[in-house]
Amino acid sequence: MNFSPQLIASKKHKLAKQKVKLSSMFNLICAKVLGMIIFTVLSFQIQANSLDVKPTLTIVPEQCVALLQGQACYVTVDINWQTPEQGNYCLYSSLSNRPIQCWQDKKNGELSQEFVSKNNIKFFLRLKNSKENIANIEINMAWVHKRKGRPRTSWRMF
Repeated sequence: MNFSPQLIASKKHKLAKQKVKLSSMFNLICAKVLGMIIFTVLSFQIQANSLDVKPTLTIVPEQCVALLQGQACYVTVDINWQTPEQGNYCLYSSLSNRPIQCWQDKKNGELSQEFVSKNNIKFFLRLKNSKENIANIEINMAWVHKRKGRPRTSWRMF
């Protein structure tokens, strides 16, 4: 059996082309399988995260500053809340037993309102007709000048 070098080279070339085609097909299949695996893992992760979502309550600003300690602080706050489930929610504060505002069939809400207080103000988000707080946040009072224990005298004998 005598094979010519051209015939051998031609067969090697055909085999190399077939290997390249098989290799590219294998890479394509692997990429698709890997994509499906990543998609499946991410979808499970998204579902798990949606179950772990807790109600949130945010407020801006988080601090109210008065000039002197004990003075009333005037602040306009922007309050935002978000829950994983749609429902009837009410926002309360430590300043009153009555709700500030309620929302019907909502998953989130916002409110901008002015408050006046000498003490920290706590805000609570509750389901309507419930006493249980599902989220809370607080505005802290701060002062530029703190009140001293005893007033200073302007003169001394010794």
